[in-house]
Amino acid sequence: MGAFFLGLHPDNALADAAQADCAAASLGGDCVRQMSAGCTAVMARAGSDLTGPASDGDLLLLDGGLSAHCRNELKSALHLPETSDALLIQRAFAKWGAAAAVRLVGRFALVLVDRRRACVWLLRDPLGECSLYFAEQGGALSVSTSASTLIAAARLPKRENPQAIAAFFALRAPRTGDSYWQGVHSVPAGECLCIGAKVTQRRSQAFACSEQPRRFDSDAQAVAAWRDVLRGACERAIA
Repeated sequence: MGAFFLGLHPDNALADAAQADCAAASLGGDCVRQMSAGCTAVMARAGSDLTGPASDGDLLLLDGGLSAHCRNELKSALHLPETSDALLIQRAFAKWGAAAAVRLVGRFALVLVDRRRACVWLLRDPLGECSLYFAEQGGALSVSTSASTLIAAARLPKRENPQAIAAFFALRAPRTGDSYWQGVHSVPAGECLCIGAKVTQRRSQAFACSEQPRRFDSDAQAVAAWRDVLRGACERAIA
């Protein structure tokens, strides 16, 4: 998988070379891009994708990608030819806003700087196969697929979160949105966060489930039904 770090600050404090070098070293690569005033994007390892700044000033960083079925559906709905997953997602948010999140299927974590709506979107796939962390301090927002990179590049104090660590040893997950480090927040799986100047809005994705549970007369009948579901999922994924 790829990895990225994004630093945003109105005073450009996060966009200096020292922090960019620190983030690149933490990610194990040296792909550093100064995107614009107040914004440094750092990417490393194959798998991260980037679009922007586009004509509207948006910027998107993507770790992972969309399923083939989702990619084809977005191309059709947005009337786009062959293009990258990052650009498809960027155009989807430009057209549908938060409603775009429920259209995305695949293994991914993404951050989108939406200048028209004056907010930053953070989103993980419903299964949470890609990690995504963020921190806010002094008016700055830092986002990364790696908690250690985020702490190093944003120069956060490295202090453990005792509640999260206690939950781990009690065989429980940390509280939703917490990480094992103080000041570092984890974007929950399937959640779309919209971080604006005044408020953070959350929208969770849920799997579509039947209202009535299916019941079977035998194990063989249940196995046959499961195979039908699995076959359909595979056909959609490779379509």
